[in-house]
Amino acid sequence: MNFKISLTENERILLSILVFLIVFWGMLKFFVFPQRDKIFMLNSTKDEYTDILDRRNGIFRREDKTEKELITLKENKDDIYRKYFPSLDQAQILYMLNNMIENSEVRINDISFSPYSKEKIEGITFDYVDISLPYEGYYDGLMEILKNIGTSSKKLVITGLTIDRADDDAVKGDIFLRAYSIEGNDDENKDFVYMEEPKNSYKEDPFKSDFNYEKIKNSEDLSDSLENTENSSGISGNSSYTYGSQEESGEQKANKKLLESFDDGEIYFMPSHVDIGGRISKSSNSKEGKYSLRLEYNILGLEKENRAFVDLTDENIKIDYPPDSVGMWVYSYGYSPVTVGIRFSTQDGEKIYTNISNGIGWTGWKYVEAKPPSDLKVYPLKIDRIYVELNENKNDYGVILIDELEANYPLNQGQSASEDKNTFIFYVVEKGDTLDKICDKTHSNRNRKNDILKYNEISGDQDLIPGKILVLPVQDGR
Repeated sequence: MNFKISLTENERILLSILVFLIVFWGMLKFFVFPQRDKIFMLNSTKDEYTDILDRRNGIFRREDKTEKELITLKENKDDIYRKYFPSLDQAQILYMLNNMIENSEVRINDISFSPYSKEKIEGITFDYVDISLPYEGYYDGLMEILKNIGTSSKKLVITGLTIDRADDDAVKGDIFLRAYSIEGNDDENKDFVYMEEPKNSYKEDPFKSDFNYEKIKNSEDLSDSLENTENSSGISGNSSYTYGSQEESGEQKANKKLLESFDDGEIYFMPSHVDIGGRISKSSNSKEGKYSLRLEYNILGLEKENRAFVDLTDENIKIDYPPDSVGMWVYSYGYSPVTVGIRFSTQDGEKIYTNISNGIGWTGWKYVEAKPPSDLKVYPLKIDRIYVELNENKNDYGVILIDELEANYPLNQGQSASEDKNTFIFYVVEKGDTLDKICDKTHSNRNRKNDILKYNEISGDQDLIPGKILVLPVQDGR
């Protein structure tokens, strides 16, 4: 028997809706909902990975910040250590004191050292030694010595001073000093080596100055003596730079401006990483002047940058205008694959490395030079490093001597190489300055006051207005 169900129009519509709903529900259950759940799961996983990535990026940023802080702390530590003697070595202290009393009209009759002691200041232990300097001479010379001690880069403290009147307007008495060495400086800071006096190069009597004050009976004689032995080395003054004298040797085609003679000053050895060793000292084998710089290096090239640096930061070598070249004399004892170069530093901290010799292929003295940056926008520049560099995965060791770091400028049209021997620095007048004070600040002889008046077209102290920029002549560029 066949049953036939007859559906009304409304029933057919309802049945169609039911079928549609069943199909739609099936699609939701078996396709849409699983995809939705999968999307939710993927978004959740994405958020987890994003959190992990953010945490790792935060770690990397903290590592970079920590590394920069470590570098800053190391630089601050090195700056602090530089102010103290690496060790209380009497030879080193005598060398520094000898430079301070040299060329003054004061005789140091004796130098005595106390036993070493320790002093604790704010939780830091310092080694110190007391030094006694009996003296006899003129007051101006004593003031010069005290000024040299006060401006010393090492911790030399004047703990006492006695001044008594002697014959012939001279004075006598005692200077009491204290030299400090920070505990651990010698062990932890071996890479920074103070320049020591070479053996067998001391003057015969280290207690005798170059002046015999007993023979100087009046200020005119004293001024003549000072004029003959004027010391005007280095770059000094307030916001100043130095241009050296022009060399007179054959057909001179450039103004050679002396930047560093290496006769004095404090220069240090600095490696680019811990696997580089070396040492800096003075050598009496010089191209010009009394000394050259002796650089010993032992480079193990384990990193991309393998450099042994000569740190010239304390010498404040400044170049205000692009020279044709910067050069220096280098003495080689043998051939070597190392590259010799100079590092420039801009005022915004950018470091510019310039190679002046790719390999050492000579023995004896040779003048090497390279062209510095020509873009005037990066000036003024400072020369803060000389370096010896070796490629990665190489090793080499040796010794070179360095002397007479110079900037070479072209001669003006029609200018003779022997036309002008003066060197000039700039000085900004400060409140309370006098001509005598300016001479003292810039280590110039007071007899050169007339030259200051001449080159600046002024008549006296009354024309020294604060902020005025003076041109100061310096003899022989030294």
